[in-house]
Amino acid sequence: METRGMLFVAVIAVALLAGCTSGPVNPPSGGGNNVTNSTAQAPTHAPSEVAAYLQKHLIVYYGIASAEIPTPTFSDGEWRTDVRFDENGKLQVLRISVSDDSLALKEMWLKVLLNKDPAGIAPIPGKVSCSEGDRVKVIEFANPYCPNCVAAGRAIEMFKGKFNGTVDYEYRVMLPKSNAMIDAYGYTNVSLTSKYYVCAQKQGLLDAFRKCVMGVYAKQAGKPLAENWLDSCAIDEGLNLTETKSCVADADKLLDTDLKLGSTYLGAYAQLPTFVVDCRFKTTDPSLIRYAVCYEFPKTAAC
Repeated sequence: METRGMLFVAVIAVALLAGCTSGPVNPPSGGGNNVTNSTAQAPTHAPSEVAAYLQKHLIVYYGIASAEIPTPTFSDGEWRTDVRFDENGKLQVLRISVSDDSLALKEMWLKVLLNKDPAGIAPIPGKVSCSEGDRVKVIEFANPYCPNCVAAGRAIEMFKGKFNGTVDYEYRVMLPKSNAMIDAYGYTNVSLTSKYYVCAQKQGLLDAFRKCVMGVYAKQAGKPLAENWLDSCAIDEGLNLTETKSCVADADKLLDTDLKLGSTYLGAYAQLPTFVVDCRFKTTDPSLIRYAVCYEFPKTAAC
């Protein structure tokens, strides 16, 4: 089964199991109440009860009889564990949380982050979390005119709409010194839009400005926008034009900074767009950003 398909199954599983709960399961003999992650709140159930509950549901509802269930850990009224099972000879891992008071499944996500398939979600070696508080950092590495970046626009809008107020979203320009458009129209002409992008982001108006630019670009037959069109979008979307012009004049430094940052996460040969979640995971598919966010931060409101 493809990664994306398994993700869909995992999401559906949460919805189905929300209505498939049962009462406490009698623990096997000798089951203690050893909490591996102690908190001030004492759990109602023993780890063995939780494991038995999960074993029953995995077998009855999903036919997973070969699952390896490590001892669940307790924190903040929930039990959590990663359940391993074999599917057609391939190891799969489910991250599961169970409510302690009702012994009912709360969340279940397929741990696709172990998958190195570039079409899915992959870990970035050596990186640590960069999110602050309960807001998840998401960085989009792209450039205004790459075909896949343009095509991703709608999916990005949907993600931002759903996760509005719960993520810190940054746009970073990955503009090479040469590509087909640059060879045809020159670096100065092509890079101008990227400069306006980073300057619009400084004013907090990139989303509106970007939407305006893409609307004009759709009628340009593949040609980069001239300065007058960019100024028009800046004015229409409420940018301070004087501030924007001053920023654009010195924006090469911003573009170089973005390019260097991108190389630390994506390497020398980046596929665009690439979305980095919490500085630790990346995907090239905008429809998978939400799964990476919700896997690592399952309590995010939009999850």
